[in-house]
Amino acid sequence: MRVVDVASRKDISLEDSHGKMHYGIRQSSLETVLPRLEKSRVMIVRGKHKGLTATMEEKDKRRCLVVARLLRSNEIVTVDFDDVCQHQSRDEDDDDY
Repeated sequence: MRVVDVASRKDISLEDSHGKMHYGIRQSSLETVLPRLEKSRVMIVRGKHKGLTATMEEKDKRRCLVVARLLRSNEIVTVDFDDVCQHQSRDEDDDDY
C-alpha cells in the first residue's frame, strides 16, 4: 500500500500494488513499516520534519528510536519508530514491474 493523500486523520487515500484506490481510511487503522536494512530510505511522518525523506542510519529496537540523515540538509535527527516509515518513491515502484 502507498499513501496517496492525507486530507485528515480520518480521510486517507491509499493505492494498493494493483493500482486500486482505497478512500476514507483512518490513521488509527494504519501502521508504519520500518526498513530492515540501514541506509534504506525512510520518510518522516510526524513532528518537526514531517514529509521529509531521509536515510535510516541506525535503528535502536530497545528504545524504539531511529537515527536518520535528512536527504535535503544532511542533518541527523532521532525520531520514534511511529514517526518514520519505509519510503519507496513512485519511480522505484515502476522498477518492480
